[in-house]
Parts: sequence; structure tokens; C-alpha cells
Amino acid sequence: MKALVGLAALLAAACATATPGEQVRPLTPAELRAAVGDGVICLQAREEGACSVVIAPIEITETSIRLEARDVFPFESYIQTVTPLIADEDWVAAYHPLFAELSGQRAAGNYDLIRTVEYREGVYDSASGSWCTAPRAEPRVFANAQMAFAAEPSTSTAGDAPLARETVRRLGDFVEDLLSSDAVGARLSAAEVEGFREELRGVQVSCTTYFGVVRDGRVELRASGQSWPGEAAEVGRAAQVHPANAELRFASR
Repeated sequence: MKALVGLAALLAAACATATPGEQVRPLTPAELRAAVGDGVICLQAREEGACSVVIAPIEITETSIRLEARDVFPFESYIQTVTPLIADEDWVAAYHPLFAELSGQRAAGNYDLIRTVEYREGVYDSASGSWCTAPRAEPRVFANAQMAFAAEPSTSTAGDAPLARETVRRLGDFVEDLLSSDAVGARLSAAEVEGFREELRGVQVSCTTYFGVVRDGRVELRASGQSWPGEAAEVGRAAQVHPANAELRFASR
């Protein structure tokens, strides 16, 4: 699964978020709360009018943040990625019941999309104005995720077919085994494998800065930027706040 959202820096898009005379700067926790309110954040994709990911804050304090990262993307992208890796693996037979179950559920609704909701926590770094991911004590692939077959590439969940929590856990076990397999080791370096593992487990420490404009007592969120701990983030992908019940479209992939 696309882990923890992978925020790419799109500087050109960010420049379009400010008008002449405005100063776009990192928002403080209080300013971010004021900007988002009870809404959600659409991190915009290159595809006009679409979201690359939707961020739904659960709690923002002066020192920490809890949120959901919501995404939808094609089921086939998993198949195309995984199939070459498992073709010669004997152990994959142990997971045949899992994939038979998934295939049956997918076929029953003619689903082509997977919806993921990943839960994240971060700690505020006042020096950089960034929120940095908090390492989890017992990391496991998909341990903080919910999944469903999605009927539409939008935030609407009408017609979705949720995957049982146990099914998500078994998918996590499969990926853990896959990353430890000889098939993956023959195709990727040890550093690449570990990077994927950390990303999918949600333990890869990175920082997100939310940029905005404060004027006339109002706070407007304009963009986000990604960095490593101790580094200052540049203004990156454009961001917009929408009502929590708004139906937002995800970018095609």
C-alpha cells in the first residue's frame, strides 16, 4: 500500500498558492487548528481538481497531532507489483486462502479500487514549525490501517466493501513475509527493502510542515512541505481545506 502518503515537493504548484504581498509561512499548532476547524485537508495532485491524499485531523494540540490519511487507488497496481515477486515462491501457497477470499469479495462487487485509511501521530517541532512522525512501539505492516474495496475514486464510501480487521492483519503478515523473501532480496538492495519495510510499518520518521497565510485575524492553509528531522521544509504541494462531509475526488493512477 502507499505508505504514509509520500508527500512529494511540488514547488511550482506551491508558488501559485500565494498572491503578491502575502507571506506564506509555517503555521503554529493554534493556527493550524483555526485553519482546519472541523474540516479536512486536500493535498492537491498534478491532476487539476483532484486530491493526492485527504488528511482528516483527529486532534491537534500544542505538542502533538493525530490524524487519518485517506487514499484510493487501483487494485491492479498491487497485482502488477506483487505478482513478479511471488511467482516462484513456495511459501505463497500458504496465503492462497487469503487471496481467494479477496478475489471473491472483489468479484462480487466488480471492484477496481482499494481505499485505505491510515492512522498517524506526530510530535510538533517548534524550531522548524514541523510535525514529525512518532515512532510506534510495536510496528507491524498495516497495523494502523483500515481498508476497503472502493466503489468510487472519491471520499464517498457509499457502496464500499470493507475488509475485515483480520483480513488486513493477514495482508500485513503476507507483506512482512514478502519483504523477507529471497525473491525480493534478489531484486532490491537491503537498504531498499528496509526503506519499504519502515514506510509500510509507519516507522519511517519524516516531518510535515503546513504553510499558510494569516491576515485580518483569519488563517488560511495554502500548502504542505516534507522534510527530514532537523531540516527546514520548503513550500511544497498545494493544500485546501474542505468541509468534512465534502465529496472530494482522488487523482487517477
